[in-house]
Amino acid sequence: MFKKERLPNSEIPENRAEFAPDFAFEILSPGNSPSYIQRKRKDYRESGMIQVWIDPEKRFIELIYPDCALEYVQESEVLTITGVPEFSLPVKNLFAF
Repeated sequence: MFKKERLPNSEIPENRAEFAPDFAFEILSPGNSPSYIQRKRKDYRESGMIQVWIDPEKRFIELIYPDCALEYVQESEVLTITGVPEFSLPVKNLFAF
């Protein structure tokens, strides 16, 4: 996901963007090895992205900002992302399937 102000003329490019996104949303899967997850987290951190890791098994979210400590958001809470005031998601909605 990109913040609108980072897009040229506030338009979504037809092809691949030439910069890293602002946010990464990842759903953990039993098939993800710990080394695979750590590698992705490191790549995202180095790109300066905000990371949202959804754990359907444990029913919580790990929220990682580039320069802050890891935050956990429980199923009973609402996920908000600093710097994105219009984003608000009740975590329980993610696990309502």
